[in-house]
Amino acid sequence: MTLYSSATINSVSYDATNKLLESINVSSSLAQENFTSASFEAKFDNTNGTYASTFSVGQDVQIKLDTTASPTTLIFRGTIESIEPESVPNREYLVLRGRDYSSKLADVTALETYLNTEVSVIVTNLISKYVNTPTTQITVANVQVTTKTLTNITFKRKPLFECIKLLAELVDFDFMVINTGTNSLP
Repeated sequence: MTLYSSATINSVSYDATNKLLESINVSSSLAQENFTSASFEAKFDNTNGTYASTFSVGQDVQIKLDTTASPTTLIFRGTIESIEPESVPNREYLVLRGRDYSSKLADVTALETYLNTEVSVIVTNLISKYVNTPTTQITVANVQVTTKTLTNITFKRKPLFECIKLLAELVDFDFMVINTGTNSLP
């Protein structure tokens, strides 16, 4: 069975058919007990500087994989975190690396105390205060109101991912990170 992949970066699709996208690797964190973000690495043929000014740190990345030549199954969504040139004799590459949007929750810590506050209000406040900026928008549209009001909870320099995970466990809810996809760095 042949697998086909594509990478859509800042709304432009790249695949192996044009021979410029050399490889894509995605590592997932699903089987790991301790949280780590999924990550990707994409290698582009950059001979003659083809992609020298095409990509920017912070751009949205979607990677699809399927058994058809135009893959439709989304297996990764995140942002570019580094862009590095790489060369071997007679070949130049540009290597893009990044992590999924859940990394936005792992990279910041919360220092907050909430008194007599319903759990969904806490989640929404944490995302609004620590994550959402003009260039990073993680939606809270699907955060559901719970029946649980916490009399007192304090987060002392705890990663935001762990704060939200704890809140979800307290009300027996699942959570996922969804990016609106409307904003990316220029």
